[in-house]
Amino acid sequence: MRLMTAILFLGMALGSACASPGTTDPTETSPATVPAADSGPGHALWTALRPYCGRAFEGELTSARGGDGSFRDQAVVMDIRHCEGSRMLIPLHVGDDHSRTWVLERHAWGVTLKHQHRDPDGSEQQINLYGGLARPPADGTELAFPVDDETLAMLPNSRGGYWTIRVDGDVFQYQVQRRGVDEVFQLTFDLNTPIEQPDAPWGWERFR
Repeated sequence: MRLMTAILFLGMALGSACASPGTTDPTETSPATVPAADSGPGHALWTALRPYCGRAFEGELTSARGGDGSFRDQAVVMDIRHCEGSRMLIPLHVGDDHSRTWVLERHAWGVTLKHQHRDPDGSEQQINLYGGLARPPADGTELAFPVDDETLAMLPNSRGGYWTIRVDGDVFQYQVQRRGVDEVFQLTFDLNTPIEQPDAPWGWERFR
């Protein structure tokens, strides 16, 4: 059932996201790849999101494709839970499903977005750590993450897709686009209205 959930989210969250230089464990950051704090890929996005670290926000499905409608029927909460150095960890809670964490990381070669999926016991799901790379300059508060080679090997049908993360003032949007499909999957969060921070997602202790 959890595998089916991950695959469904991929279909939505991935008709979605060019090639990163190797696989990166989201629990580890190499200091050699971290850009200077006040420059480099991802600087503007980090600057926009950092004031909201430690806060959670309820969102809504603002654009859907076929099969995406289940997000309308459940509470969707984004928890900007960890913002240290070059890495941000943002759990995404969908109803009683606490399996998902967005992993954003800055590197000299760009910014990566990975999707961590864990089961209730903390173990990694079979479909896990798919994502994309925003190549330099990767500047501004809107970044697009074309699907990377690691994801293509895992999910061949994802070719040509990409994810977009956008911070426009006090609005955060997460979007998924599939090649050849006009409709997009989009979640929108109002950063003006924080809510009580939810419990940690499944397997959170594995990140520490």
